[in-house]
Amino acid sequence: MSSEIRKVLITTSSNVGGVRFVMESLYYGFSKLGIESELVNLNNLIANGKRLKELRDTNILKILNLHALFISPLCKNCISVAHGFPRKDTYKLHRYLGILSAYMLASKFSKFIAISEFTKMIVESIMGIKMYGVIHSPIPHDFADLIYSGYDRQDKKKYITYVGRFHPDKKIDIFINPLKELLKQYTDYKVLIVGYGPLKEKIQNLIGEDDRFMIIDKPSRNKIKDILLKSKVFFSGNPFENFGITYLEALACGCNLVMPNFGGGIEIAPEYIGKRIFTYYLPVTDERIYEALKKALVSENIQIDLSEYLPERVAMKYLEVAKNG
Repeated sequence: MSSEIRKVLITTSSNVGGVRFVMESLYYGFSKLGIESELVNLNNLIANGKRLKELRDTNILKILNLHALFISPLCKNCISVAHGFPRKDTYKLHRYLGILSAYMLASKFSKFIAISEFTKMIVESIMGIKMYGVIHSPIPHDFADLIYSGYDRQDKKKYITYVGRFHPDKKIDIFINPLKELLKQYTDYKVLIVGYGPLKEKIQNLIGEDDRFMIIDKPSRNKIKDILLKSKVFFSGNPFENFGITYLEALACGCNLVMPNFGGGIEIAPEYIGKRIFTYYLPVTDERIYEALKKALVSENIQIDLSEYLPERVAMKYLEVAKNG
């Protein structure tokens, strides 16, 4: 695409938190590069006849997400983004087929990228849909200052923390018993489980009356940031994590990570696996999780270079894709 890009339209949704944060961060990144950008709701875009002309303007880069992939045939100079892949075990058939159709259109009518090599591998090998490439997601812009400054309050780290949805995919429940064993030895720490969702009651029952655990429901973004800055370890158990924005946030805050040795999360900083990132193998056992948690807890929270995930650096990668062919 040889035309000069004078504006970027980024479709977004208020209903999908992780995707929304990524797109808001991209918007921030293009602004840092001095390029006009706009977050636009799909319904508002297609309801306005005048705006439809922008879809055909080669000087306007369109970055399509979620349901907006369906309008890729209407667009010129367009990048479609796969933030994940549909799973037949968790999606109803009509939703699975809907996403499959959107991905097929995106592959044919746009440059179709994935947020991780893991996602690209699944979409290409299991779904049989060709993708253009991979651009890892940026860190949310409200955490980007930590990358600029390298801010890391190691002297105040007293929590082992999870932040996210209480969804079966995240497998938070499998950590409770290993964490209880860990806290018998490391009595200065507490466990914070931050978020909400259908697993809340199960998690509460597993915790019981143990006052070393605390569940925090729907805190503000500033509160989440403060919690992570005071956390030594961040854990999550989804083996199908496509990338993991919260992993990035936790690393920027100085947390060591515990995650499965599978999925897109291990792409974030593979050179720090065994140093800042500690994994456990499948099949999952309490012993394997305990060992990963213990290694993360006793290891130093060394500084890590995450500058490639700055919003403006990731925005530049989108521009390179748009201008390449």
